[in-house]
Amino acid sequence: MTADEARQALRAHVTALVTRYKGRIWQWDVVNEVIEEDGSLRKTAWLEKLGPGYIADAFR
Repeated sequence: MTADEARQALRAHVTALVTRYKGRIWQWDVVNEVIEEDGSLRKTAWLEKLGPGYIADAFR
């Protein structure tokens, strides 16, 4: 998967979730899953393909 494909997949995933739960979720807790107990970023495919900026991309 290329970085562009990964970025498109992330966008599609986030869009699908927020669309599905629109009006039923008061707030989202999304960042805790990307952080390890020691405060470092969890090694994920998103981090590998997109770098740490993928977190900000998910919020946009």
